[in-house]
Amino acid sequence: MIEKDLPESHLQLTFRKDMGILFLRWSKQVGSALLRQGYLQALDFAEEVKANLWLFDLRGRGGATPEDETWILEEFYGNVVERLQRTGYFAYLVSPTHYAHLRETVGFEKLANFSEVVKIHLFVSELEAIEWLRLHKNISSAQEDS
Repeated sequence: MIEKDLPESHLQLTFRKDMGILFLRWSKQVGSALLRQGYLQALDFAEEVKANLWLFDLRGRGGATPEDETWILEEFYGNVVERLQRTGYFAYLVSPTHYAHLRETVGFEKLANFSEVVKIHLFVSELEAIEWLRLHKNISSAQEDS
């Protein structure tokens, strides 16, 4: 397990080598600048540990502003595609209220079909999020072996 604490962003990064999953956990709501800084620092860390399975735990942070949601989907994931250069799987663990908000404002279909190399799925259960990521770890491993 490799950990990186980003106290200024209230973000804890943990890469579980045994699972191949990068966990991102915010401890409280942060403003736009710290949110974006945290996402970019997580991308640096993911590149360092070669992670393509991510679990964003947003339950401690809550939702983002519409501007930040747009930045995440357009700018951040554009950087992910350029830098990681392989399919990435991104599980978002959210509260039931946040889940309903994202379903209504962003749309699950848009997230599920975001791009050929960025796969995003929302969860209210951490166990289900981990299982979804593990499924894709097995698929990715099988594709790399062939």
